[in-house]
Amino acid sequence: MTFISYAQNFEDVMIWRALKHVEHGFYIDVGAFSPDLDSVTRAFSERGWHGLNIEPNPHYLAELVAARPRDINLGVAVSDFDGEIELSVIEESGLTTVDSSIAKGHVDAGWALNPIKVPARTLARLWDEHVPAGQVVHFLKIDVEGHEAAVLRGADWSRHRPWIVVVEATRPNTQISTHAEWEETLIQAGYAFVYWDGLNRYYVAGEHRALADCFDAPPNVFDGFILGARQMEIEKVERLSGEVAELREALDQLAARWANRQAGLERRLDEAAGRLARLSDERTELRRALDEISGEARRTSRHVDYLIRRSILERLLFRASGKPKKTFRRLMFHNSGKPRGLFRRWVLRRDGQPRSFFRMWMASPGYQALPKAVAFPGAGTGLESAPSAPAELSPRARYFQKRLDASQTRRPEA
Repeated sequence: MTFISYAQNFEDVMIWRALKHVEHGFYIDVGAFSPDLDSVTRAFSERGWHGLNIEPNPHYLAELVAARPRDINLGVAVSDFDGEIELSVIEESGLTTVDSSIAKGHVDAGWALNPIKVPARTLARLWDEHVPAGQVVHFLKIDVEGHEAAVLRGADWSRHRPWIVVVEATRPNTQISTHAEWEETLIQAGYAFVYWDGLNRYYVAGEHRALADCFDAPPNVFDGFILGARQMEIEKVERLSGEVAELREALDQLAARWANRQAGLERRLDEAAGRLARLSDERTELRRALDEISGEARRTSRHVDYLIRRSILERLLFRASGKPKKTFRRLMFHNSGKPRGLFRRWVLRRDGQPRSFFRMWMASPGYQALPKAVAFPGAGTGLESAPSAPAELSPRARYFQKRLDASQTRRPEA
């Protein structure tokens, strides 16, 4: 498992180099600040360690409580007495302090302060109250923005022996060293200085002096770590990749639903096209039937008009169908089938066309059904032409055929 460094100045890398052989160790973080940002203990918490986080700023204490459920999180200021102390809170920063001179410097630099009263406790008391009896404290980290000397004075170094002590050793936001104010306390307590990183000083308890060899070089490639900021970017990319995958899956589902809907719409369109084709066929059939009905209506109308307009003589001699009455029919033709002269001139016009009352009978189904009966082929009659084979014609039909042919032949000469 690659070690991820979240600390401000690789403090966690240096401590892990010395204590990576310890499983489920215990730490005390005085001035813990954020559970994630510039945290010396997050990498250890991720590896199953737990401990005591002390942070008087209410905002960051709430974050620690939420992020570190296995830890003990205390909202007190650590000093060399038990009581109450004024805390100058600087929001959204790690500059919150109980040192009034440092707070004044922050005001001069343009920072806004929010002074609040918080409990003050000595490190010795907090240790006795919150560290389980017999629990080894593997490292103690102190970062209290200029109040380090008071924290160290309030510890009981004879009873409480963290293996490694890391103390911030410069004035806030400067490179001015401050270790001369408090280092003697640690030296007299049996701790040896082993490393300086430009911000913090590292000390090892005399009974664990073998750990000093782990601090003979700064963080380097052999420590096998990556920066927490880089890891957070990786996690962000992974989250975004997961979101992209979820969006792609949702898009695929939408595409599948759309494909199903499109297939359904296409089926409905095909069904509608089929219905439209059937309706078109029905429309054609209806139009054909309508044309037939219209033609029949026109023929009926013409027949009715003829019946209305025909003369009294026509009413006497012809039936409503146009067929000559029996008596008149016998008078019209010789027994041989030849029309009598008077009636021949009356039945046919000079151009050879049958007259209307006789043509109507010739066009009737009854006349068409007569054996060997044929329609007159005169121009404009609308009737079918007679068959050309003479054997199929009756004497009467042959007579009228010749009569009409002769009249058609004379018309162009006239």
